[in-house]
Amino acid sequence: MDEVELIRNCIHHKKEAQQILFERYFGKMMGVCLRYSKDIPQAQEILNDGFFSAFQTLKKYNSEMCFENWLKEIMISAAVKNLRNNRKEYLIASTVNAGDVKKNNDVLSEAKLETMDTETILHALQQLPPAYRVLYNLAVIDDISLKNIMENLDMSEETAIANISKAKFYLQKNLNAFV
Repeated sequence: MDEVELIRNCIHHKKEAQQILFERYFGKMMGVCLRYSKDIPQAQEILNDGFFSAFQTLKKYNSEMCFENWLKEIMISAAVKNLRNNRKEYLIASTVNAGDVKKNNDVLSEAKLETMDTETILHALQQLPPAYRVLYNLAVIDDISLKNIMENLDMSEETAIANISKAKFYLQKNLNAFV
């Protein structure tokens, strides 16, 4: 079944098509959800919420856009929603000042990063405080604009920039522990 037919069948609530679509994109979307989550159960929750939302809004899908990218955006939205719904758990208590981040000399080089396996990088990312993890993913990995980050997370530009810097700092420290 090609993608167009699969999407059409999903819009008509055909369970078999929904199962095929889920299985076809499960691995890649689980990878996205794992980057935003602290562990596998949370990633599964985000994934399920994301697919539920995708099936609910599939009629709005514009076929001129790559379906995988559209689905990825939904998964990212589900991850941000998860952050908002669990905001009490995600309060950032940091003893690091933005100035300390800029002075940090313990830089992880691109060359070292390229020699690390994906599992190590994912583990280091999952060790970040949740708000930093989400900010890092949005800004660095998924290349979401600062304006969109500020709107989605309801924060000022200064806060967003400072926390993205701190996220990079903590990720670097986590990765250096593995080198």
